[in-house]
Amino acid sequence: MSTKLQEFMKVAQKLKEQMAELEKMKKSKPVQKELQFKDDLEKLMKKHGKSYQDLGRTVQMMASGTSQTRSTSKAPTKRTRAPRKLKVYLTPYNGARL
Repeated sequence: MSTKLQEFMKVAQKLKEQMAELEKMKKSKPVQKELQFKDDLEKLMKKHGKSYQDLGRTVQMMASGTSQTRSTSKAPTKRTRAPRKLKVYLTPYNGARL
């Protein structure tokens, strides 16, 4: 047999083993539960018009402790103060201005 054919046979065997493992995992209860959660989450996100990016931002904001209302609300306008009047001091000994 040629080396390419042997390599093909090995890859095909690995693929069969992985497919069998995948089927076994699909039948396990924890995986089924997580797949059901994922499906329900996707339905809910579609219903509300949200994406995984929106979900990621929300989780990130929750983890950092910032609320969504702070980030979406308008920033308060910055007040500007009138410039201070320059203080001028006179030296009593020689009359120099500082």
